[in-house]
Amino acid sequence: MGNLSNQIAAITAEVQNLATLVQAFLNAQGQGIDIDQIKNQINQVVQTAIANIMAQLDGLDVTVLRSDVDQEIMNGLAKALLSAGAAHKEIEILTSKYIQHGEATLRLRGVQSGCAATRSSTATRNLNLSAGVVFGGRQMLTVNTQPNGTTIHNNPGSVPQVCEVYVVDNGTGFLDFRTTPFGEVTPDAGWPLYRVTVPAGNTEANDQYLANVSLTDIRKLEPNYPVILTAEPFVYVPLKYALPTANYAVILEVVNTDIAWGGDIYTKDKAVNGFKIATNGDCAQWQVRWTVLAKKGVD
Repeated sequence: MGNLSNQIAAITAEVQNLATLVQAFLNAQGQGIDIDQIKNQINQVVQTAIANIMAQLDGLDVTVLRSDVDQEIMNGLAKALLSAGAAHKEIEILTSKYIQHGEATLRLRGVQSGCAATRSSTATRNLNLSAGVVFGGRQMLTVNTQPNGTTIHNNPGSVPQVCEVYVVDNGTGFLDFRTTPFGEVTPDAGWPLYRVTVPAGNTEANDQYLANVSLTDIRKLEPNYPVILTAEPFVYVPLKYALPTANYAVILEVVNTDIAWGGDIYTKDKAVNGFKIATNGDCAQWQVRWTVLAKKGVD
């Protein structure tokens, strides 16, 4: 009986060690922590505690125990198991909500000049594109004039539809003027130019030259690039789980870029549900691994 009591006490101590492990985990913010390793350590502690309890139960001869002693043992056992379960649940919350991680792609792309879209008056549901220059990092690319360069879809449905028009390298160095399918945005390789809203029931039959279709300019215009950028490039990172406050740490690791070094990346505009990764450099693209570390209940 004494050995069993000691065993239950030891198990309880093991479970309580979880709190120390969690605190060490939180104190490691900004020090290159390995989230998966910490989770494995925590799971091992919980599994060891449960295994010890089950091993002890296997060796019990319950026929020689008085009912009050038996009840005392079972109460201790229940308490240890509940503690282990609660600790494990808390760890799952910490390692999912308060420690979030992922990857994001930050691109430096824009329009230095031109690339204006206008409605065609000679071809059904077409847009014209003026000549211009776009840039991606340090590379400047010429866009040729493209009369009747792309077509806007018919929308016979009962609700408005939205698409985007953009330019993209077709693989030969020539930048094509294209339209996305309804509900889609410019692909990663393209330069977005305009967002197009097509009213419900708007088709070639009743709006041949797109008079009722709206064009919203979404060009990132930087006329003084590469000397001056008026707006720093950024990518918005939404968080899967909103945090109690915006007072959290973000660790950034550059996984890949198109050049060896092209400036710094940093976070800005942190909110409880997301943040921005921005740059002061001139890489065309950064692949960034990010980790958010937040202390539970701390402003």
